[in-house]
Amino acid sequence: NVLEASRLFYALLSDYRNVESRVAQLTELEHRGDFIVHEIMDLLSHTFLTPLEGDEIRALTSSLDDVVDHIEAAADALLLYKVEQPIPEAIQLARLLLDMAEQVAMAVPMIADTKRLPEVHKYTVEINRLENEADRVHRLALAAWSRSVATGSSYSAGRRSLRSLRSLRSLRSLRSLRKRLTAVRTSLMCLG
Repeated sequence: NVLEASRLFYALLSDYRNVESRVAQLTELEHRGDFIVHEIMDLLSHTFLTPLEGDEIRALTSSLDDVVDHIEAAADALLLYKVEQPIPEAIQLARLLLDMAEQVAMAVPMIADTKRLPEVHKYTVEINRLENEADRVHRLALAAWSRSVATGSSYSAGRRSLRSLRSLRSLRSLRSLRKRLTAVRTSLMCLG
């Protein structure tokens, strides 16, 4: 669900048309994600043997859900703040978010297989690199906005465009998810 939401969000920002219908699709994905979370929690209460501890599964599930929640909130903000066109940095951040989601999608299935746990590390390293790049892009966007305000450019238009950077919350949620993946990998390797 994270990967699908990230793809849709990037597509929305990079081809900024049909905004309302695409935001509605993201909202539907967010609702589907909530349903998935409820199903996982219900299964955990009835399942005794799982590849991970119940708390680890809950934490990973919650982190994945947070990412989708923040993507949906960022998309909704585009409508609420009447963003006419996302700034280039927002599009870059959405692309980085998608890249990180792809890494997560490859890493998560591996944590159930103790033989593949060492492979998870390369994905968490790449997610970390992408996080650093996202931080750099975000700082560039803030600096550009600050310069536009200082030179008397349209403050309110700049503010509305900057709101499209809300996808950064999604990036922070992925950072939290990366840390959880690393912790799960480490604890499972110690057990194995």
